[in-house]
Amino acid sequence: MTADSAAPRFKPGDHVVVRDVDSSGHVRTPAYIRGKRGVVECLCGAFNNPEDLAYGLPRQPLYRVRFL
Repeated sequence: MTADSAAPRFKPGDHVVVRDVDSSGHVRTPAYIRGKRGVVECLCGAFNNPEDLAYGLPRQPLYRVRFL
């Protein structure tokens, strides 16, 4: 991670639950995965979220998650 990246919150092996939030507009979380449980397999790095670029927000960690 670089100084312009948000710190990762999870590590491989952590159990996670996808937020079940109904948002207006374009969102990156498909409805069919909201509320589902999974296990973080790896941290893929930090990447720009296109919706946040206009606000100068930091890069976000990207995780690979295996859903149960």
